[in-house]
Formats: sequence, structure tokens, C-alpha cells
Amino acid sequence: MVVGRTRRVSGLNPLPRLARDRDYHPWRLGLAILCISLLVFSVSCPEMTSQPPAEGTVGIAGGEVEGPEGSKVVVPTGALEEETTLTVEEKESPTILGAKVVGKTLEVGPAGTVFKTPITIEIPFAESDLPSGTTTADLQIQTADTADGKWTILPTVYENGALKAQVSHLSLFSVVIAAPDYQYTVDLVGDRDKI
Repeated sequence: MVVGRTRRVSGLNPLPRLARDRDYHPWRLGLAILCISLLVFSVSCPEMTSQPPAEGTVGIAGGEVEGPEGSKVVVPTGALEEETTLTVEEKESPTILGAKVVGKTLEVGPAGTVFKTPITIEIPFAESDLPSGTTTADLQIQTADTADGKWTILPTVYENGALKAQVSHLSLFSVVIAAPDYQYTVDLVGDRDKI
């Protein structure tokens, strides 16, 4: 004698066994898939977390604004006529024809700000990060001109673990190794013109 539930043997039951089981909850499977997806995404993409830009107010007396990982904007006395809030933010490195981006790319703003005397952009760079066969003398900072969309090499020095270049405007700045014996501007879409 069989006690308990009886099963119908004849005919087809349209629901699979899991769906008939009283312990089956469809939302559990969905929740498990969602949790696993989030875990895999967060482990494989840690660089996706975005940090707000560093900012600081600089006036007539000059000053410094510290950016991500030791980057810095140094404004000398008298470069600005009024207090201005400067921002420094690390950005994804662009593709620049004729140059290999090997370090950080910073966006220093507000874009288009012009200074009466040049300011200094400092971008840290560890010598251990140099591509083989290159030296710190091969490194340069390039800047994008927002007006005409061209990248321009800046006179760059390497001191105390940082690349330093002077500019009179704010924009994008990238650490690159440029083609040897070549000084040029590079259009954002890839055309190259000699200076």
C-alpha cells in the first residue's frame, strides 16, 4: 500500500520536474545568476571604478593643486588674475599617431583657461615602467589643443620621479614616447603635420 501523494503515470505533464517541485523558486536561479555576474564583473574590472577629479582653488598668489597618484599643477604668482578652481582627473589614454602613450593621461581644467605666465604640469613616472630600450630622456608630455584638436609636444624634463612641462593653458596631457628626431603636432583623428 502506498501512502502519501500519488503520481499520475499516464499522460504527459507539461511542467518539468523542477517546476512541479514545491521547493523550486524561479527567482532563486535569477538571483544566483545575478550575484555570480556581479562578482565576476567586479573582480575582472577593478579599473572601472571612477574617482572624482581632484580640485583646488588658486588665486593671484599662485599655488599647487595635487591630482591623482602624485600628479600636480603648479601655478606661479601672478599667473591668474582671480581665484579659479582647477581640476585634475586621470583619463583613458588616447591613441596618438606617431607617439606611444606610456604613462598617465590627465585632464586639467577648466579647459581653455589661459595663464599670464606659464604653469607647470607634473606627472609622476617610475623608471621601472620604461619600455625596454628607452630612457627617461625619450619621455615627453604632449597636450591636446582644444581649439584645433591637435596634440603638441611640450619641452619636458624628468626630475625626482616626475615629468615636468610648462604650458599657458589647460587641457589634456599625456606621457608619450614620440618618434625619434621628430617634432610635430598630431590631429586627434590621426593626421600628422611637421612644425
